[in-house]
Amino acid sequence: MSSSEGGWRPPHEGMQVDGQAAGEQQQSDAEPAGSWDDDPADLSDDEGQQQQWGPAGLQWDAEEQQWDAEAGQHPAGSGDAAMQDAAQPAAAAGSEGEHAAQEVGQDASAGEQQLQAEEEGEAGFAAGGGDELMDGEEQQEPGQQLEYDPQQVDPQQGSGAEPPDYEQHSSDAEQQEQQGSGAEQEPQPAFSGEEGAIEDEPLPPGEGGEEEDAAAQEALEAAQHKLNELEAQLRQPDAVMEPGIMDRLREYVMANGHPQAAVEYLTDSYVGYAQMASLERFDPQLFATVFTSGGSGAPQWLNGLIAEPEGRQLVYELAGRYKNSLLLNFAIHKILMQPGREKEVAAVGGSLAGYFGVFHRLMAAKLREAAAAADERALETLARGLKEDCCASQHTYVHAQQVLCELVKHPHGARFRRLAQELEAHAAALHGPVVWKMRQWFAEPGQPESHYAVAALLSDILASSASGAPPASEMAKLHRFYWPQEPGQDIPPIAFLRHPRIIEVLLANLFSPSRQLQPEAVHAYSGLLALAAAADDQRPNGPADGLAAAAAADGAGSSGEEAAQQQQQQQQGGGGGQLDLAAVPATRAALEAAAELAQRVMQDQKSTQEDMETAAAVLEYPVCAAGLLRALGTQLSRPDYWQTAYHLLKSPPFLTLLSLMVPRQPALHTDLLQLLGRALTAMGNTNHDMAKGFLSIAVQLVSAGRVFEVLRWAEEWKARADPSLVRHLVFGILEVSAPPYSPEFAGSMLRIMMAAGIRRQRLSARDWGIKALLDEFSAACAQVQFKPPLTAREAQFLQDISADRPPGY
Repeated sequence: MSSSEGGWRPPHEGMQVDGQAAGEQQQSDAEPAGSWDDDPADLSDDEGQQQQWGPAGLQWDAEEQQWDAEAGQHPAGSGDAAMQDAAQPAAAAGSEGEHAAQEVGQDASAGEQQLQAEEEGEAGFAAGGGDELMDGEEQQEPGQQLEYDPQQVDPQQGSGAEPPDYEQHSSDAEQQEQQGSGAEQEPQPAFSGEEGAIEDEPLPPGEGGEEEDAAAQEALEAAQHKLNELEAQLRQPDAVMEPGIMDRLREYVMANGHPQAAVEYLTDSYVGYAQMASLERFDPQLFATVFTSGGSGAPQWLNGLIAEPEGRQLVYELAGRYKNSLLLNFAIHKILMQPGREKEVAAVGGSLAGYFGVFHRLMAAKLREAAAAADERALETLARGLKEDCCASQHTYVHAQQVLCELVKHPHGARFRRLAQELEAHAAALHGPVVWKMRQWFAEPGQPESHYAVAALLSDILASSASGAPPASEMAKLHRFYWPQEPGQDIPPIAFLRHPRIIEVLLANLFSPSRQLQPEAVHAYSGLLALAAAADDQRPNGPADGLAAAAAADGAGSSGEEAAQQQQQQQQGGGGGQLDLAAVPATRAALEAAAELAQRVMQDQKSTQEDMETAAAVLEYPVCAAGLLRALGTQLSRPDYWQTAYHLLKSPPFLTLLSLMVPRQPALHTDLLQLLGRALTAMGNTNHDMAKGFLSIAVQLVSAGRVFEVLRWAEEWKARADPSLVRHLVFGILEVSAPPYSPEFAGSMLRIMMAAGIRRQRLSARDWGIKALLDEFSAACAQVQFKPPLTAREAQFLQDISADRPPGY
């Protein structure tokens, strides 16, 4: 409590108290009167001069009449000397703590002087009052902490009054005796000029003492709570750098906190975030010459910065902003040299792509993981990260494609070819058609001139297809390259046509229900698609993307003689070194028949038996099934189609085509399930009979083995679907499923059933089949070890749908 409030603050630990009153300065220095210390010599220095030690270990200068805070003047062994030693590490964190302690000491000394001045002008105790207090007072040992006893304070005074000055009280009593025993004087309070002054006689026990003790205890608890809050503030990271630290230190010391502890708190909590934040004003030009001849090299603080997670994060952020900084490049390489930091740097993503060495190192690590990936999901995860990193800039994309084209020639070449194609599609989606124009750069060198012409033409077709159908003239020119009019003319590599984007463009133009194609266009598209799907190109220099080289590498385990024989056969044009076109004509005819079938189906015409036979035949060709699926998806995914449709048939022909596709083309199941979701979304809740037809195809996919794919789709679809349609799907899945159930299957079905609002009491006697399915499901779930366990709501739902329900259900 501050002295300005007239309160009493116990001396700090390690502080000696001089009992000489300010009003008795006229007495001799050699004979101090009324000191609490029995040995006045203990308060003297080596030269015999008396020293006084005030709050916070500050020395009293008798000549200057002020407290002296100079370091080195503290007596040996005092708490202030310990504070001085503890203040040395605080200088490393900044001089804020030391200056604050000095200013707090000056404030405290000023408060002491004001207190002495106030005491000189106040009236003393009444006669005999001070003697009674002195009789019960114990001697205070030098350097001993004075304990605060609320029972020794008059209740009327409270906790905010100063203790009586015993010497001043004795002097006042003597003056009263010298005045004689004339008129009887009334007893005066200890501080007659203040409200709530101490009375001559304390209250007898039992008269308000308990209430006063409780108030004093609450005051102590409040003071301790305030002290704890201040300590917590001083322990905050970089508290010494806060603008209001001076005020916090003053409050802490005035709240009876130890200055030594404050210095320790500030020292231990120093982190240096301010210095780190100053790097936000990073100027790469200031470090441009550190690695040149005569430069200073990397700064010494860099090692400490990258040793901390916050420092490394700051380096990553700055590296993403200043992509040509030599210092940041050096810092990232230093980070990569630390064990286990590659994944941390890789997690930053494409922001570090500006540093080519770092980018190449991370890309090589991901490619090694891709070569060793054991399953499809791991490869997809690596592909996503690779696409993000490599598409950060043009030079990183070109470098990655060059590396992938080279890896195609080695074992697992097909895997790297897929990565190259996905990378190209991702870059085109981000940066536009210019990416397709760059495709001709990656053609294998040493090829005939016609190969490069085809590569350039395909780049133009892909670039133009980004905004719609490619020009008919370019498609006709491509058809002439692969179907030459002159016999003996070399056919370009078939691998050029097998790019996923090329096949998608050809299918989109051939299977387009919205427009009628000329016979010449149908012939051109079907011919190119037939070559891409059915031709067997084993020519040694055919696949410009390394197909032959990869095949040779995959067979590298054979003996040297076998490899030599294969190479000789290819050079002679025999064996597997030819272009086999035997399956192309049949595939071409099937494509043309499928395109015609798609036009009739999308017009809701009633299908004949001959149409269904044709559909079953053409669906045996994967390329024809893919074309029909694309045509149906384009039409059925449009909401306006369902708003203006004239569906008079209960089972339209497109449902028959989709049903025939399930057992014949397993590779298209994922695309088929996506089409069902888009069609149901576009349809809404307007036609439940048609929706149940689509859901029946989803049940077929469950029977074909796509159980968890369908369940994942159903859990997402149920949130926006009509509950009756969800119940239709649930009962269909239960019909084609049988126990025992896996925890994943049972848990997913349970969530879908709860969303569908299935209630056993709503079923009638005619629904005995559904009841049997529910009984089978609930009985099988009782044997399942769910992880995590079922919630109370899920367990209750299983009990509700079970036949073993409690009576009264």
